[in-house]
Amino acid sequence: MTQVSQLRRRFIASLSCSLLAVAACGGSAKPKTVAGGGERGGSTVATAPTPRTPTSSPSGTSDAGDGATYGPVLFAYDSVDLTAAARDTLSQIATAMAAKPSATLVIEGHTDEQGTDEYNLALGERRAQTIQDYLVRLGVDRSRLQTLTYGEARPAVSGTGEMAWAQNRRGEFSLTMR
Repeated sequence: MTQVSQLRRRFIASLSCSLLAVAACGGSAKPKTVAGGGERGGSTVATAPTPRTPTSSPSGTSDAGDGATYGPVLFAYDSVDLTAAARDTLSQIATAMAAKPSATLVIEGHTDEQGTDEYNLALGERRAQTIQDYLVRLGVDRSRLQTLTYGEARPAVSGTGEMAWAQNRRGEFSLTMR
């Protein structure tokens, strides 16, 4: 076999493998739990966008079943610090959860598109963890809370620039009744 034929066969084989890999990534993947995660309010890294649960709207708000809607908690650039508005929202969520002892809450950490995928996944996790820690300080049992990180994978607003990025740096909630 000539050298050109061997190169052509390798190229076709590589291309076929690449196409299969891309096709395999096309479906929704379930989030996978990272070390320390699980039933005790662990953290999960979302490997691909997953469908929203019925209790969460596209804007990131969550309805506790009592008519109250809790919007996303926004963060400053590269920050995990809670604003006064964020603390107020989390206080309302803690109050709703106290009134509904069977409710559980999924906390999603999101980032803007700036930075590497790895950094943004870690930052999204730290944001979700900060929210979880604050809710625990307000009296919510950690076992009723789960954190997810999507990093930059699920932007609330498409586009680049500070106006879009500011809305994508957020924590979102999904309250579920057991």
